[in-house]
Amino acid sequence: MSDSSTSPLRAGYVLSIGMQKGGVSKTTNACHLAVALGEAGRRVLLWDVDENYGATKVFQIPPDAFFTTMSILTGDSTAEEAVLSFDDRELDVELPQNVDVIPSSRALQGVDRALSAKDKFYNPNDCLSPAVEELKALGRYDYIIIDTGPQASPTTRSAYMVSDYFVLSLVPEKLAVDSLPDALEDIANARRPGRNPDLHLLGLILSCMDRRVTLAKRYEDAITERFRQANQEPVKFKTTIGRAAAIDRAAHRGQTLLQAEPAHKVSDQYRKLAREVEQRILAHRATLTKSEQRPALAPLPAAAQGVTANA
Repeated sequence: MSDSSTSPLRAGYVLSIGMQKGGVSKTTNACHLAVALGEAGRRVLLWDVDENYGATKVFQIPPDAFFTTMSILTGDSTAEEAVLSFDDRELDVELPQNVDVIPSSRALQGVDRALSAKDKFYNPNDCLSPAVEELKALGRYDYIIIDTGPQASPTTRSAYMVSDYFVLSLVPEKLAVDSLPDALEDIANARRPGRNPDLHLLGLILSCMDRRVTLAKRYEDAITERFRQANQEPVKFKTTIGRAAAIDRAAHRGQTLLQAEPAHKVSDQYRKLAREVEQRILAHRATLTKSEQRPALAPLPAAAQGVTANA
């Protein structure tokens, strides 16, 4: 791993991606957004806290071979020890440029029972907090992207408490769209005093869009018009992710589409989405007071493509 003591501290913004319903491209979006930001020169940690360990599977990481989220929560490893680094030449897993990963495993299904047995005062909403503080203190990452589970697991609930930003993932289907008000209510509850009042809903990614399907386009229009931020800007990101069988083909090779088919139109959509994500974060940081600020995003390398540092 790189030595953070010889380089300036990075911003370490914690960004969780989630939705209460499964099958809404949550993990696909988390992985592709991480890779797009890394491709552009940002240093990213992708943290899988889902008991179904989807992000771990995308990169074909054998969970039994490494420390995982469960190892961190039970104290069998530190957060830093569980990080798989893209530049570790001894690692028998190929990770994308500038993207480190903390894998998950099915063992996470028993985390509530394991932690409550160790500590009768255990609070599931706090289970990720010590690890997040440890990772931020490393000063190594521009973004810590948390891939949450669809169920109200301890790690998913805790992700709301530790995140600076939350991104919702949705597909243009009735059951998915019907779950959106509940997701917005959960974010509102997480922002209550004494919880995480600084949590900011960054936006909503609409994926698997096929604009040739009239109903899908109607869903997109309805989401854009109905769900808005306090400043009346749409919650939905302007960039919409199309449907692509090539995403599954890439996953069979342990890659994202950006790695497998960088010229694919959906790869370009993820690059545009990454730029929009960063622009929204920079715009939000500009509204904060000086006392609320943390280290700013460092300028991107001159050769970086896809994401700019200008809001």
